[in-house]
Amino acid sequence: MQPMSDAARFPAATCWFCGRAPGSAASVALPFLSLPDHQDIRVVVLPRCDACRAVHVRKQTHPYVIVLGCVFPLMLGAMFLPVSEDVLPWAGAAAMLTGFVLGLVVVAQRDIRVAKRHGIKPESDMVGHPLYQQWGRDTANWRLQTGPREARKHRTHARWTSVSDHRVAFANDATAMAALEQGCREANVPST
Repeated sequence: MQPMSDAARFPAATCWFCGRAPGSAASVALPFLSLPDHQDIRVVVLPRCDACRAVHVRKQTHPYVIVLGCVFPLMLGAMFLPVSEDVLPWAGAAAMLTGFVLGLVVVAQRDIRVAKRHGIKPESDMVGHPLYQQWGRDTANWRLQTGPREARKHRTHARWTSVSDHRVAFANDATAMAALEQGCREANVPST
């Protein structure tokens, strides 16, 4: 399946997330592998500026800490409830479950809150990009590959990585590098 002149169909080099700045090497690169053999690769590049990437990366800090921060106080509170010892384990389990669900809600909404505060689309809105939808819908022929993890000093995160991250990950794979370069040309964003 060949894309229909992507560069002509979509605004060239304008950041998908803020709509103001030009896309850069911070653009989101989404590699799709052919099915069933994974022999072909197609990299869809969604233009993103450096400022939007900084917001998207910053909001991803420690989701586990947020969940634990919701679970721990409720568990601690349940330990000191004036109930019999028969009920105490159930109260602790209920507190743990409630804290876990609350933590998941807080983490899930954080992307939206942070993006709104900065006047940009959340990173999760990339699923609304026409190219992502086009390639993501074709599940019979293509599968989105999880990208290289972005190593930080104290964490590993960012399933959706930038063009510059993929350049490092694809350094020893000429086919994947060529697909990345093609995706950058189609999106009219620099690959370096």
